[in-house]
Amino acid sequence: SSDLLPCIRYPLCVGSAWWLVSGCEAEMARHGVLAAVLLIFLGLPGLESDACSVQEDDKPKVIYLLQRMTASFNPMDTPNPSILLALRLATEHNLAVESALVQSLKEDAVKRIQNNQDFSSGTVALYVLALQASCENPGNVSALGFTINLVQILQEKYQEELQNILIQHRPLTNYYQLGLDILALCLQDVSLDLPPVLNAGSAVMNFGHGDSFSVDTGAVVVLGLVCVSGQSNLSYHRRKVVERILHFLVKKILQNKKSNGEIGRA
Repeated sequence: SSDLLPCIRYPLCVGSAWWLVSGCEAEMARHGVLAAVLLIFLGLPGLESDACSVQEDDKPKVIYLLQRMTASFNPMDTPNPSILLALRLATEHNLAVESALVQSLKEDAVKRIQNNQDFSSGTVALYVLALQASCENPGNVSALGFTINLVQILQEKYQEELQNILIQHRPLTNYYQLGLDILALCLQDVSLDLPPVLNAGSAVMNFGHGDSFSVDTGAVVVLGLVCVSGQSNLSYHRRKVVERILHFLVKKILQNKKSNGEIGRA
């Protein structure tokens, strides 16, 4: 659909840099691409298209990865919203594949809800983000003769996550998914229950794999809290608290940068 193109906000520059140091295409599709892509969605200062570029020598690698992602789409498989997010931000497009992915995501979401299948909060958040990136309204998803509101569904699942934090001191899923929830809802202009959001950000300070800090989790929580920090109804005190958490998490992420430019675990 030619309607897809006007919705693209920024070219694939930050995402490309992340891919070139990830060293793992599977992880790229599940985690690395997501964090890099969403950075651009937020329009963070210093990340506009004029401020980033891909080195000429690296462009063939980026094109190769884009081709691999495009070729990975199979209408018979469960669609991957992270792949659609990445493709939407590329400078070159296969609109037939992207349109097919959008339709596949819609149908899969409807099937999950109608059949009461597993649909974790983080997965719903990814579907919301991918559809928003494709100029679709995730609050009005129609497919297979049914219409669902993924934003409302995500709000309900987010509240369940927060309730579990209050009772069990941890989310139902994990803080990575909770970070996605915060980001997706914030980008949909949903007012978030701020104290639990801050608790989530605080908790991730000590969250990781064993004794190591989880860069993936930290990065996604940063994205969500950066969006929250830009909400107009945020008080001065709350904004300062969010900024303190953001400063801590960004510092922890940069501390995990290796000499070859990789960030996080291999």
